[in-house]
Amino acid sequence: MAMEDGFSLATCLQIGGKHGIPLATRVHNKLRFERVACAQKMGFKNRQKFHNSDSTRVEKNPDRIGNFTGQWLLRHDPVQYAYDNFQACADHLLHSTEFKNSNFVPRHTFKQWTVTEFLEAQEQGKEIEDDGDWS
Repeated sequence: MAMEDGFSLATCLQIGGKHGIPLATRVHNKLRFERVACAQKMGFKNRQKFHNSDSTRVEKNPDRIGNFTGQWLLRHDPVQYAYDNFQACADHLLHSTEFKNSNFVPRHTFKQWTVTEFLEAQEQGKEIEDDGDWS
């Protein structure tokens, strides 16, 4: 994520130019937020899989462990995404036009989440299920 952030920020700053730095950083943040939040969520879910796996349940259903890094995460080009979406995102920020990111989990409806929610679910023995293709 850090490398992607660096590439995205550099691209947004290049597009925004010397006098457009404030807008360029806002665009960068908007382009990255949902993707990074999904990657962080995947990290928490992977932690839960590793540390709280019941070996008997895993033997019965090996898919329970599953993939730890989704294709949505591996096959993203943050530079091209910034070039392709900078103007639409800037228009959204400046003029409230519609803009939706498409650089996170396919078919996932993004929802804010907190670490506290994860910890509470873990204490209750629940798994957090999400829509979309996280594979």
